[in-house]
Amino acid sequence: MGADRETPLSLVKTVAVSVVLLLEGMSSSSINVQINTLRIDLHLGPVQLQLIAGVFLVAYAGCLPAAGRLVDAWNRRAVFQSGVVLFGLGCVLCAAAVNGWWMILGRFVQGAGAALSAPAALALITAGLSSGRLRNRALGIYSAMGAVGFSIGLVLPGFIITELGWRASFLVSLPLVVPMLAMVWNVPPGLTTAGIRVDLLGMVTVTASLVLVVNTIGGLASASGWMTGLQLASAIGLGLTHAWRARHRGARIFPTRVTHSPLVLRGCLGLGAVFAAIVTSMYLISLTLQIDQHLTPFQVSLSPDMDPRGC
Repeated sequence: MGADRETPLSLVKTVAVSVVLLLEGMSSSSINVQINTLRIDLHLGPVQLQLIAGVFLVAYAGCLPAAGRLVDAWNRRAVFQSGVVLFGLGCVLCAAAVNGWWMILGRFVQGAGAALSAPAALALITAGLSSGRLRNRALGIYSAMGAVGFSIGLVLPGFIITELGWRASFLVSLPLVVPMLAMVWNVPPGLTTAGIRVDLLGMVTVTASLVLVVNTIGGLASASGWMTGLQLASAIGLGLTHAWRARHRGARIFPTRVTHSPLVLRGCLGLGAVFAAIVTSMYLISLTLQIDQHLTPFQVSLSPDMDPRGC
């Protein structure tokens, strides 16, 4: 690709671009302290609660593979900016929500924006850096932002909800959106790779299938049998459609050397299981502390029970 001919970003711009991962980490964890206030104010049922809590990560997981290929095939700076703008739009939609489905849409838009901006940010900060100290430093900054954001996402929004209300807690990211866009305005768009196909239809089918699975699981206790069966059948149908397209038309969202590697698959399944356990535990603990023990969102955010290391 000729990446060694590209000019590396300065340290300030590397940090500014990496801040996008901080915002994404905040959004993925903050919902755990926001959820009970949303439940009360928007009169949410169990299914909507679980969708609001999970649809950000579902959209992120479904859109991320296509977003990574889009970064290689298109202008990485434009992909980054589009993702940041989409993420900011999602924040505004969440803050303006008047019912549960509106909030679900806002969270989905947030997740899709995060999926676009994350691989683009990684491409921007590593452009022109060969293996060594500078590249390791850039990757360290990028990775640390996600962990810091996940921790801040429990505390800062909890304080804002208690003092200013839940709508303000969704707007806390916006003051950083404009500076991030400004910092990359004159960054070179980067080199592209010819011949890369971006399977947008595959992204849609995979994401829709994941949403249906999450919605089905959330409604097991309340949905009718035929509705549960219909949703599961739809999810399976979408999955089979994608598998058929991947086999007969070469429309793959992952390279076969990745999907056929037992080591990679075991690692992904293990990490997914651990992360799912942590996120689910935090969600349930937060609701329990707020509903049964009547703690405020800020008190919950400071509770040792919400420490991911103890979940």
